[in-house]
Amino acid sequence: MTLRVLLIEDSENDAVLIVRELQRAGYQVVWERVDTAAALTAALAQTWDVITCDWVMPQFGAPAALVLLRRHQVDAPVIIVSGEVPEEVAVSAMRAGAHDCVSKDRLARLAPAIEREVREAEVRRARTRAEQALEGREPHFRSLIEQALDLVSILEPDGTIRYASPSHEQMLGFKPEELVGHNAFEWVHPDDQARVVRRFTKGLAQSPGLGSTEHRFRRKDGSWCFVEGVARNLIADPVVHGILVNTRDITRRKQAEERLRQQAEELRDLYDHAACGYHSLDRDGRFVRINETELRWLGYAREEVVGRKTLSDVVTPAGKELFQAGFARFVATGIVKDLEFEMVRKDGSTFPVLLNGTAVTDANGQFVMGRSTVVDLTERRCAEETQRAQALRLEMLRETDRAILEARSVDELAGAAMRRIRDLVPCDLALVWLFDLDAGVAHVVASEPPGAVRGLEATTVSLREFSAPATFVEHPELCVDDLTRVEQPKPVVRRLLGVGMRSVLSEALIGGERLLGVLNLSATRPAAFAAEHGDIAREVADQLAIALHQAHLRSQLQQHAAELEQRVRERTAQLEMANGELAAFSYSVSHDLRAPLRAIAGFSRALQDECATSLAPNAQHYLERIVAGTARMAQLIEDLLRLAGVAQHEMTHQSVDLTDLARTIVADLQKSDPQRRAEFAIAPGMVAAGDARLLRIALENLLGNAWKYTSKHAAARICFGQAIRGGRLVYLVRDDGAGFDMAYAGKLFGPFQRLHPESEFEGSGIGLATVQRIIHRHGGRIWAEGAVERGATVYFTLGEGGSNGAHPSDRR
Repeated sequence: MTLRVLLIEDSENDAVLIVRELQRAGYQVVWERVDTAAALTAALAQTWDVITCDWVMPQFGAPAALVLLRRHQVDAPVIIVSGEVPEEVAVSAMRAGAHDCVSKDRLARLAPAIEREVREAEVRRARTRAEQALEGREPHFRSLIEQALDLVSILEPDGTIRYASPSHEQMLGFKPEELVGHNAFEWVHPDDQARVVRRFTKGLAQSPGLGSTEHRFRRKDGSWCFVEGVARNLIADPVVHGILVNTRDITRRKQAEERLRQQAEELRDLYDHAACGYHSLDRDGRFVRINETELRWLGYAREEVVGRKTLSDVVTPAGKELFQAGFARFVATGIVKDLEFEMVRKDGSTFPVLLNGTAVTDANGQFVMGRSTVVDLTERRCAEETQRAQALRLEMLRETDRAILEARSVDELAGAAMRRIRDLVPCDLALVWLFDLDAGVAHVVASEPPGAVRGLEATTVSLREFSAPATFVEHPELCVDDLTRVEQPKPVVRRLLGVGMRSVLSEALIGGERLLGVLNLSATRPAAFAAEHGDIAREVADQLAIALHQAHLRSQLQQHAAELEQRVRERTAQLEMANGELAAFSYSVSHDLRAPLRAIAGFSRALQDECATSLAPNAQHYLERIVAGTARMAQLIEDLLRLAGVAQHEMTHQSVDLTDLARTIVADLQKSDPQRRAEFAIAPGMVAAGDARLLRIALENLLGNAWKYTSKHAAARICFGQAIRGGRLVYLVRDDGAGFDMAYAGKLFGPFQRLHPESEFEGSGIGLATVQRIIHRHGGRIWAEGAVERGATVYFTLGEGGSNGAHPSDRR
């Protein structure tokens, strides 16, 4: 056994020998050695079975230790273990509180002494506890009653309260003295009072118990609580001499019971009125429980089923075979999943169900009953059937759509639709009538079966045989269950009656908000068409109308394309003729006009050379004006030929370095007048796709104009750069010269249009017209901005392929 030993010892070796001796005696020793008062005080925080103490130690001895132990009221036995224990030392030790003395030279006596003292200590403790319990017994029991949570009361035989415990105030709000002397039944609920009094009176004849009762008891504040009272007849007891009643508040329990009852009712309601059926079967397959839902499906009352019928009694023969084969497996395995069969109602009708079940077993794993859920599959089967029909319908509609798309002519379109329609709608005759609203006629373009159309007597009839076109637009769907009942039938109706038709379903063909015709489905029996047939006919009619409208649009497109091609051919011929005339004009100008001018200019210079001294001043002036006029005329002819050449030039697109081209042109301009103070700013890296020759002509004109119109200023600045405007690359030539009035900007690019007099700036007015033609031939556009004496800026683009592909940011 384990022995907890506190050693008050200054010698480590002696302590080890003491512990070893106790271990030899069979103890499992838990020990601690102390040799000072502080260490002893700290060690007393633990519980010890025995304490050994050396009598004399250098700093701390047994007398001081015994005083300290008495002060801490230690009840563990103390044994003095010392080197020599004279008789007077033993006596002093026993008087000081030690229980025995053992010499260190005779340690074999230590274990028996400890065993004896530990046993006697336990006896002393038990005696002390018994004495203490005996001394406090009466106050203890009184305290138990007064501190009890339950109500304790003593009643007289007539129910008068003689004693009430203090707990009455906490539970009911009454102080004990407010209850004593009153009859206990005064506070019992009126609905419970007679029952409680009857039970109390009856119990007086019994001894010793009156039993228990549950009733409502009124609190001091007027509220009611549920209580449970247990009474004991102790009238014969000389001490009590009354009825001892223990009462407990069970309000919360009653509330919990009520909640459980409501939950049970709710579960029962859920069980009975669930969307699926529930039942339980015993080992024989007999119903032991079934919910109202399944009973309602079957048409039976509960008493007709529970304990009377087996599941085999309410299923079809095929379901009975399935059940009998599967129930044995169910009992063995304890589970059945997704079992489909048909149940039989009381009236003999059947309905499909899906069953899943689990088994209830006893403690030995033996089958007790099976619990199953049953789902009525009627709606699901109907939904599946509807889904299958819908899938078939969609597949047929897709095939119809595919056949319509593959058709090339109107007749093929209508025929493709008719070949499928009878698979979708139960009709004996299907017709597609196309309306020619301009001609006022309708004709059959397709029928199914194909030969049936011959019975109509005519396949092209007047539109007057049908309802007005507006009627078809307002009411695109028409269904007549019996044609023989139609009053004043239209001729087309009489035609249908003539071939044996009794009911008709028609759908207007409307495409692009235009009435194209009508899809007519007829049957030889009355009321042959349901609402779903109308939906199918509408879908087919819509497909057919779209296809017919598209065919009409294709026809119009082909007609427009043919007209456009004819116009292109005519315009091409006109352009070729104009180009030929322009070439002839250019040749005539180049040869027929230049020759007379050369003659006039040549002879005029001859007159100046040979007759200058003999001519009068006025004649010399006239001759000079003739020479200047011929020169002017020659320049105009040259400009016209250049303008014509721009239009006739065959373009060769290539990558053109505009920066390098501009720098070459500027160098030539600067050489022509080295004295001019003009600054040129040309953006680097400008590369465009275009005709190099034409682009050079354009830049020569633009930069030449900028050079010319800044010549009147002492200093000039001319820029050629590019920028991004509206997401497009734009080139610009800007100067700070004479500028122009924006009111006349529309005349800038017209041939021979000048905004400045020739006396101020020379030129023919052909340059910007030439530039415009070059830009237009590159697929771009050109425009200008300016102000008088504040310079001008000419902008131009070069079409989609006019840049090098990398649009730079706004740089100049």
